Amino acid sequence: MGSISTVLDSMSLFSSLCQLTTGFFVLPMQANLHRDLSAVAELLSPVCEYAGVRLAWDCFLNPNMLFDVGQGARSGNSTTQRSTPPRAPAPAPAPQSLAGFWAAASQATQSLTTPTAPPYTPQPQPQPQ
Repeated sequence: MGSISTVLDSMSLFSSLCQLTTGFFVLPMQANLHRDLSAVAELLSPVCEYAGVRLAWDCFLNPNMLFDVGQGARSGNSTTQRSTPPRAPAPAPAPQSLAGFWAAASQATQSLTTPTAPPYTPQPQPQPQ
């Protein structure tokens, strides 16, 4: 969508340059401020559109940025898959069940508790009679 806008802005600039020839940018600037600012806007618009498209494309998330694929690094084929950047930690594997989630959560919270505190054990709830 952005590249189409860039092409349309370029075509608009080209048609303005062909129609106005020497009148595209008129001097003195104070007397022709509106025309000159419109000319500057037409000159910058394709450049800004293209830069915006490139910036947005560079910000596009790749699944390899989120998940540690690792198969390409183990097999020696690094041309098809990029490894995780060194500054990003590898994500933890997702637990497969609810019990796995609670086990991972208890391991994570054990590092937060003080060494003198006993580990948390759930107490059975009394059953009403």
